[in-house]
Amino acid sequence: MKAELVFNLGQVRLAAPLYLKADAPIHMTIEVAEEYIAPSRDWFPEEFRLPPPVAARRPPAKPGSLQEELNIILGPLALTRPGASIGDDHQSYLEAIEERYFGH
Repeated sequence: MKAELVFNLGQVRLAAPLYLKADAPIHMTIEVAEEYIAPSRDWFPEEFRLPPPVAARRPPAKPGSLQEELNIILGPLALTRPGASIGDDHQSYLEAIEERYFGH
């Protein structure tokens, strides 16, 4: 059987619902021709991909502020990180879920 997939903004959905039996495989592979693959999901200037300067790594905080409490709790992990796109966040989330449930 063939299933029709619709690609929209980097996400894939079935064109029509497809109900699988309980013993069906949970991981399937599709092949997409290389000519249709974009080099990157996001087209940001290189400056957004570079780590922040060392002096600007710890988020600034006023005494008694919530940010100061977070900096204390996080310790060396309290770092200002470069911005990520929604696509990057979504991809990180999907990879974490896949690793948790499928062990990849």
